[in-house]
Amino acid sequence: MKVNDQRLLLVGLGNPLASRTRHNVGQAVLDYLAKEAGLEWKKSKATKSQMAVMSLDWVPRMPKRPNKKQKPGPQLAEHTATSPTFPPAALKWEITLLKPLLFMNESGKAVSLALKDLKMSPSRLVVFHDELQRDLGKWSIKKGGSPRQSIISHIGTTEFRRCRVGIGRPGSEDKSTHVVSSYVLGRFSPNEQRVLDGVFESIVSEWQEKLLS
Repeated sequence: MKVNDQRLLLVGLGNPLASRTRHNVGQAVLDYLAKEAGLEWKKSKATKSQMAVMSLDWVPRMPKRPNKKQKPGPQLAEHTATSPTFPPAALKWEITLLKPLLFMNESGKAVSLALKDLKMSPSRLVVFHDELQRDLGKWSIKKGGSPRQSIISHIGTTEFRRCRVGIGRPGSEDKSTHVVSSYVLGRFSPNEQRVLDGVFESIVSEWQEKLLS
């Protein structure tokens, strides 16, 4: 990876045979992002996945100016109106979207192949996946760790970021494996889908600020 490498690999997890289910919400996020950006998915034999690439110019958030009673600190002093970096220049980013064509428990193979093919460090990786322990409509980005052991096994580290998209838990008091599995592999109800559409819109409007800053 180059110093100041301005690239990201966004991976949406899911199962090829379980499209449009709760378990595939990670891939659904990337489908929504690709559609909004006008991207076209292309099959990649080298990475055993579908891929799409986007380029964007992103302007970092400008540093806050000190109030009149506050003397500017060293960082703020660097960003004065006479500084050539004020306002901040746009940074050119290359964002690769990837949907593994392998089953969820084999997805690490596709992620590893993609990182090698793109010559990216795992620190450039962001994995989007469903989160049973989070309420529907809730999402967050976390660094480190993953419930997806396949990815850890293949890339040899937990030092990557995850976007956890809540799908909620089954309403039944029966928490058996069969009930939970049926819920995860089930489809969202119309009401749930409307909530999810709001989640997708939120992620699309905020992901640049959260991941590129």
